[in-house]
Amino acid sequence: MRRSLCLAALCVLLFSPLVQASSSVDYNLLIHGQPVINEYTVGTGANTSYLVIDFANSGGAGPLNSYLFEYKWDNVITTGQMIAAISNFVTDPLNVDSDTFDFGFGPVTFINDFAYLTETSDGRANTFWLYSTGVLGADLQNPLQQTVTWTGSFSGVDDINISANSFTGFTYLDYDPQTFEGINPQDPRVPTLSALPEPSAVLLLAGAPLWLLNRRKTRRARSL
Repeated sequence: MRRSLCLAALCVLLFSPLVQASSSVDYNLLIHGQPVINEYTVGTGANTSYLVIDFANSGGAGPLNSYLFEYKWDNVITTGQMIAAISNFVTDPLNVDSDTFDFGFGPVTFINDFAYLTETSDGRANTFWLYSTGVLGADLQNPLQQTVTWTGSFSGVDDINISANSFTGFTYLDYDPQTFEGINPQDPRVPTLSALPEPSAVLLLAGAPLWLLNRRKTRRARSL
């Protein structure tokens, strides 16, 4: 009976349009007391960092509109190298468009666009992807819980090295073409179980034990 329930939950997860087959619940990382939804774990190493891509302002089609990828690494790694490693690894296409400029002090690479699963930017004028770095720490309003504190960055993605337990986030924003300032900028949202619509959350919870059991077997991250 238990096996039948697990298989049924797995089938529903695989064919439900609200829950991606690659996603898993990570109970080792809690934000505001809620486990995060992890799309993929990529790489091997003693250090862990996270990439968050938030499509909320792009007219995204998914229930979350924001996606987290876990990256494990050793040695010195830049943000750009982490993004490239994740993009090259995931089986659900993560497309990244970037441009490199030279302002006289060396090349600088900026992200132009992301596309993941059914999520794309809508292509309207006067928009850009805001690059932010995040630090995991205590929530000032509830010190017993963790949150991510974000800081906007105007550096290129190859100019900043990631650090252990750090977050890198991108949010799609409108900007004022006169001042080039972002309009209503928002921090990247770390996707958690509480952010899912209720039916999807129940399904993902039902399949989580089986998912986490198979994760070591079928989604073991390769060395990059």
